[in-house]
Amino acid sequence: SQTDERLFTATNALDALRSSAQRCDSVELAWLLLGADHALLAEQEACDAARLAEEARARLFELFNAQSGLFFRHFRKGPAHAVSRRVPCFANQIYPLMALSVHAQRTGCRHSREIARVVADRLCRLQGPLGQWWWLYDAGDGSVVDGYPVYSVHQDGMAPMALLEAEKVTGVSYDDEIQRGLRWIHGQNEISQSLVLTEQGLILRDIHQHGVGRVSRAFRAALWRRGWRRRGKKTRRFVVNAECRPYHLGWMLYAAALAHERAAGDRHATQALAPVAK
Repeated sequence: SQTDERLFTATNALDALRSSAQRCDSVELAWLLLGADHALLAEQEACDAARLAEEARARLFELFNAQSGLFFRHFRKGPAHAVSRRVPCFANQIYPLMALSVHAQRTGCRHSREIARVVADRLCRLQGPLGQWWWLYDAGDGSVVDGYPVYSVHQDGMAPMALLEAEKVTGVSYDDEIQRGLRWIHGQNEISQSLVLTEQGLILRDIHQHGVGRVSRAFRAALWRRGWRRRGKKTRRFVVNAECRPYHLGWMLYAAALAHERAAGDRHATQALAPVAK
C-alpha cells in the first residue's frame, strides 16, 4: 500500500542507498549502517538488512581518510563540492564512529573497530581546552577549521553516546574527555555560565562568536580549502543561542542510558554522565 511504501524498512533503505549512493554523506551512511545492525540484532529483515549493512559500511570505509583519522563529508566531486567534501562537521565524524562501533560489537569486524579507535582518538586529541567538541574539521590534514558554534548536544549527547559505544569495542576509556565536555555545559565555558535551565527543563543550544554567521564560516572554509590558514582576529565576545531542540534531549537520554548500562555491568565503573565539578 502507499502507507507501507513510506515505512522505513531495510528493503526500502537498501533500494534508496543503491539509487543514490553517490549523494549520501557520512551521516546518512552511518544511520543506514546503524539501522541495519539494529534490525539484524532484532532478527528482522535479515537478508536485506545484512546487504544494507555491508554496502553502507563499505561506503563509509571509502570516505575514511587514514592519513587524517577523519571522514570526508561526501563523495561528490568538482569545484562546487570541494569545500564541503573536505570540511566536514562534527556530525560527519561522530555518527560514523558510533555506527562502526555498534557494527564491530555485532560482527567482530576488525576494520570497523580499528577505524572507530582512530576517529575517537583523533577527536579527543582535537578537543578544546575547555572540553569543547569543535564544529568544522579538515578531513585532509586532521585539523580544526572552525570551532564555533559549540553545540550543547555535542557535549552531553552525541560525543558521549559515540564514545561509550566505542569503549565497548576498543577497551579505551574516554571518561576524561566526556567529563570535560559536560563541565563545559555546566559553566566551565567561554562565558562562565551554565547552559542548563533546571526549572524550565531546557538546555540552551550553543555558544557562538558574535557576528560570525553561516556566510562568514563558509567563506572561511573556502579559504581554508585553498590553503589560507590564517585564522584572523579571535573574538572575545560570545553569545548564547537560547534554543532547545527536542532531539538534543533524546540524545542526552540515549547517552545516559549507555552510561547506566555500563555502570550496571561494572559497579566500580565511573558514572560517565555525572559531571564532576572542579
